[in-house]
Amino acid sequence: MRSIALHCRLILVLVTLTTVGCFCVDPVDDSRYFCLTHVSPQEEAEIGAAYAPNFVAQSGGRYPDDEVFAFLNEIVVDKMARHSQRPDLPWEFQILNTSALNAFALPGGKVFVTRGLLSQVESEAQFAHLMGHEIGHVCHKHALRGQGRNALLGVIVGLIGIAESALPTRGPDDPLIFAPTAGAIGQLATLKFSRDQELQSDERGVDYAIQAGYDPREAPKTFETFLELKESRGERESMLGGMLATHPLDSKRIARIDDYIETLTLPDDLLISSRGWSAIRDKVRGAQEVYNDYDRAMVLVQRARDEENEQLLDEAEQLLRSAVQRLPGHATLHTGLASMSVQRADPRSAL
Repeated sequence: MRSIALHCRLILVLVTLTTVGCFCVDPVDDSRYFCLTHVSPQEEAEIGAAYAPNFVAQSGGRYPDDEVFAFLNEIVVDKMARHSQRPDLPWEFQILNTSALNAFALPGGKVFVTRGLLSQVESEAQFAHLMGHEIGHVCHKHALRGQGRNALLGVIVGLIGIAESALPTRGPDDPLIFAPTAGAIGQLATLKFSRDQELQSDERGVDYAIQAGYDPREAPKTFETFLELKESRGERESMLGGMLATHPLDSKRIARIDDYIETLTLPDDLLISSRGWSAIRDKVRGAQEVYNDYDRAMVLVQRARDEENEQLLDEAEQLLRSAVQRLPGHATLHTGLASMSVQRADPRSAL
């Protein structure tokens, strides 16, 4: 009787989930998908605004170059985001001051690229596809859909665990078997959804780049760069790694983008780079060279702390003082000098 009653309660919970949940509509292609709740554009923007400060703080803050920002913001927001399927979102673009290679978007229209990734981009059209990809995530509501899937997965695995605990053949000390297995299968399914969304956003990046007047055939160069960087570090693409990663293999993305472009009729006058792009690209790359010294200096400061080695601090100070002179106005470089002074127990210099 206890088992029957438990199973009835589980069925009731599942029925409630499917009835309380609803079907939402993808703003890009009008496809319908199951969602636990409907999130308004205003609520979506509030979610992104709540998460953004933490992301920015953990990624070195805002890159302090108004000229670079203004040039790229016009591409991302004015030429692309405001001409997407969701033009009324409060779109916002930021460059993050870190050498990490990354770009991402938050719900509600906040789009980010790091200084490190920006320094690797060769053409303006390549940058346009990269940012169009992130705009695509927002337009398809990928982040919100992921939250709904994870919440539903958690409930289902929990229910399976409850049912398994109540099995009459199970001893009080027997480990759960079915619930962990269901969780692992669910995680693999979630990863597949994530990979499919990446490929879907690659296609949106092509669409938005063309719409803004850029040549999408530059798009694969981003992933070719990633492959070259991996090879330079002695890394190789792994099929197993690709299966377990949220992002598809770079080689697969290159092939998919090429195949998608083949289905399109491209205008004849698409742009690869405008007249002002080279100056912006060279400026960011010059700054990245300085930040490479900063990154090396901070590694030396950490080593000096661990090894109590004053000579390493001297080497770090030379790199940092040179960086400050070569790139004035970047507070992060001065902060590096301050951390070194703290290590030397010199609070006055640190201040």
